[in-house]
Amino acid sequence: MNNIELNLNNTEKLNIELTLSLDQMHCCDYGFISFQNDNNSIMLYNDSLRPGMSVLEEVLMDVISGNYTLHSSIDKDIGYIWNIYLNSTSKKTSGLIFNNDGFWVGDRHLIWTNSGYDYPITATWLYNNDQGEIILEVTPSYKWHFLDPEPGDEFISYEDFMKSYQPILFRTISKEVAQEWLVQAQAILKQIENNIERDR
Repeated sequence: MNNIELNLNNTEKLNIELTLSLDQMHCCDYGFISFQNDNNSIMLYNDSLRPGMSVLEEVLMDVISGNYTLHSSIDKDIGYIWNIYLNSTSKKTSGLIFNNDGFWVGDRHLIWTNSGYDYPITATWLYNNDQGEIILEVTPSYKWHFLDPEPGDEFISYEDFMKSYQPILFRTISKEVAQEWLVQAQAILKQIENNIERDR
């Protein structure tokens, strides 16, 4: 396995675990992205690396500008409202705001989710707060939006999940760190493009 580290500070990082060496990665090869510090490892993304890096690149460019704030309708934690969105059966009755393309207005801040088969299901967000600071937030998603309960699962109702809802991780990222991450994401994407061209 090959690792690429996006450092947040002296003790925390995003770790990108590649299934091949970077000079062998193609469009659909998987990457595993986790938040890591001395005490914790949280799986954030487990899917094709190229689209995961493309979304990261796009949203980093937005938050570096300092104007990528949450929509005014997001008046609670973004992950809390995300779970309302996922649980809604109708846009009309959800009470949420949707853009012209039919997507919830918070979607533009979502960079990653994970499949949840082997890990708690999470959503990872990047946005600017009202002061223009860059916020990285990781939030839990209600597992049974996506999966049916299995024997042995510690099933809880959606209502109970929402009563005890808490974000998993909340960090302020410096502009310098965001710019470093952007350079790294672009380098990964460039290498994957070069690999595809080379192997045509």
